[in-house]
Amino acid sequence: MWKKLLIILSVVIGGFMVSVTSDNLGEQGNKIMHLVGSLLMIGGIIAAFQTNKKRN
Repeated sequence: MWKKLLIILSVVIGGFMVSVTSDNLGEQGNKIMHLVGSLLMIGGIIAAFQTNKKRN
């Protein structure tokens, strides 16, 4: 139960971080935020596939 919730949250937070840009962060800050968001989102998607694969 908690594992699924954490996977969903990581995908949602990662997607939010990828989609948001802020002038206050500057160009380098936005690049770092997109990188971290992408890693969170991709990691969450991979984890979701692995948990579904284990179940079958």
